[in-house]
Amino acid sequence: MPAGTAILGEYAGTPMPIGVYTELNKEAILGLENQVILMSGFGAGFDDVSNARAAGLPGVSVSNRLEQHALASAEWIKMIAAIYNDEAAANKEFDSIRSRYTEVVDTVSGKVDDRKVGYLCISPARACEFLHGHGEQTLVGRLLEQFGVSNVFAAGNPAPNGKPYDFEESLGVAGDADTFIVYDPMALAKDALSADARLNQFRPFKEGNFIAGVDDDFNECRAKTYLDVDVLIQDFAIGLAPDLFPGKKGTCFTRSS
Repeated sequence: MPAGTAILGEYAGTPMPIGVYTELNKEAILGLENQVILMSGFGAGFDDVSNARAAGLPGVSVSNRLEQHALASAEWIKMIAAIYNDEAAANKEFDSIRSRYTEVVDTVSGKVDDRKVGYLCISPARACEFLHGHGEQTLVGRLLEQFGVSNVFAAGNPAPNGKPYDFEESLGVAGDADTFIVYDPMALAKDALSADARLNQFRPFKEGNFIAGVDDDFNECRAKTYLDVDVLIQDFAIGLAPDLFPGKKGTCFTRSS
């Protein structure tokens, strides 16, 4: 378990699956008699939270993705810890996350700012009909800003979850990218590259200069990295400049080869 979620693991017990995003099992939730349901704030209008509240369920939005600094995303651990009356542990953990995060930023500062980088998904199995890119108003967009690199999907892409691109548009904005960070599991990313030859017109895919999510722990990583931004930024830094992190491998993202 990554460090940022360790303090909550002591209290979590055995969580019960109650659905995904807006598809909640309301009977299961009512049976659990929850006092609060922590929800991601998913959808254009945070539909998961609003739908839960409309059904009389105690949904609370953990909308850290809207914060203006990546570290503020990690700071939401303090809000969650308050529910467990353990703010002191959360403050200590946040300080550790901030320290590790800052160390990574200091390590790469001034050494990767000539790179053009894109954060995207390409797997149809994960609802990416062709390509879905994240701009600057996202957690990863803010991480790229910390590195000083150019975010190829920044222009005209203000949505917190990015936006879809067709082939011509994507080639126009990302055709000169140096590196891609793919938020699909590596196996699905490679399946998409094999199935759609157009993707290989992008230099990072053609040259294998990209990282993608680890296959075995993808869903766990996806659920935790909004909090564990120190893990996320180090994974990206290793992908961008592996020579600065000799012997280290990413936790939630891995290189294509």
